Amino acid sequence: MKCLIIAIGLAAALTVSGAQAMTVAVVGDSISLGLARELARLDDANKVKSWGVTGSGLTSTRRVSWPERAAEVAASRPNVVIVQIGTNDAVGSLPRDYRGRVAAFLAPFRGTHLICLRPLPPVRRDIVRGMPAVEAALREGCRKAGAEWLDVSMVPASEWAGDGVHLTASGYGRLAKSALAALKR
Repeated sequence: MKCLIIAIGLAAALTVSGAQAMTVAVVGDSISLGLARELARLDDANKVKSWGVTGSGLTSTRRVSWPERAAEVAASRPNVVIVQIGTNDAVGSLPRDYRGRVAAFLAPFRGTHLICLRPLPPVRRDIVRGMPAVEAALREGCRKAGAEWLDVSMVPASEWAGDGVHLTASGYGRLAKSALAALKR
């Protein structure tokens, strides 16, 4: 019940009389898609646009070139950019230039209110092993880009989907509530 009251209060705080609606771009892998969906559901005062790409990451351009996609997002002139990426990058080994890829991905968002969500610590072993290196590179890149780092790692086991990577609707709701709190600041 507390979570519901807090979420309603945050949504109300964003819709203060006379406040202008913001455009919020949610960027990243498939986890960002669920986050954007729940954020749009909880926050009808602002325009939420999803720029997520399933199966994507910064280690491969097979699905999307993130520097190009980031430039496209920035050109749409959002007020806020929320980044949730890194899970797919933790599978296998990172390329030597991974930190450079993080910097190139975040560069177009300079001057925009940027919120980086800590990559969720998945329960799948093939991903867990690579996550510390991914997280360190993302944390450093986000800090250098002037972003707010939001630790969203406290997701209860009951809110993980059966694949050990994605979340249930309530898990995505938890992420969205954290993002709403960051938007308020």
